[in-house]
Amino acid sequence: RELAASGFERVFLGTDSAPHARHRKESSCGCAGCFNAPTARGSYATVFEEMNALQHLEAFCSLNGPKFYGLPVNESFIELIREEQQVAE
Repeated sequence: RELAASGFERVFLGTDSAPHARHRKESSCGCAGCFNAPTARGSYATVFEEMNALQHLEAFCSLNGPKFYGLPVNESFIELIREEQQVAE
C-alpha cells in the first residue's frame, strides 16, 4: 500500500478480474482470483484517501501502466463520486 501510494511510477493498478472459463476455475488446479472490476476504482480511491495520497491516484490508475509498457495514455476521463454503493455477492 505504501509503495503504491508513494507515487513511485513503476507501480500501477492491475486488477484480478481476468475472465477465466468456468472449467478452468472449478478444478483441483483452478485459476484463482476475485472479480472486482465494478468496485476496484472506488476501493483504490478509498485507500489513497486514507493514506493522504490522492495526488498519486491518477498516475497509479491511468498513467504509470501505459508509461511502463510504452503505450499511449487513454484520452478519456472519469469522475469518482463519493456515494454509498451496494456490492453484489
